[in-house]
Amino acid sequence: MKSCSNIEIRRCRPLLGTFVEVAAFGRKAADLERGIDAAFTTIEKVCCLMSYHDPQSDVSRMNREAFPKSVVVDPWTWQVLHAAQQFAEQSDGAFNISIAPSLVSWSYLPSLGYRVDHAATWRHIFLRKNRRVFLSSVNY
Repeated sequence: MKSCSNIEIRRCRPLLGTFVEVAAFGRKAADLERGIDAAFTTIEKVCCLMSYHDPQSDVSRMNREAFPKSVVVDPWTWQVLHAAQQFAEQSDGAFNISIAPSLVSWSYLPSLGYRVDHAATWRHIFLRKNRRVFLSSVNY
């Protein structure tokens, strides 16, 4: 006799500089496994696009190249930047997408050799047409 009760499947992987756990609940293990795989695929895409550590990521390219010229980023990165700017504005800067220089100085992130403008804030990140991102400078 086949059981109609729900099951739970959990998986954990090292991603985003931490351990990411995905849990799924349902009746069919195969469906839950596919859902978990899809969730990890999405998280891996975010990690590839927005990793501070990956030199090929949009974030690293922005840190290296978006001043004095703009760079084109993936639509997902663009959406995250747009939302981050809204959160920063609504919180009067308490939500701070430009915290990396401070994290480097506190040894929470490694120094990757980028030119750092410690006076720059989220207000110095400009989202232009066609998913172009430009970082203005305060001190250069």
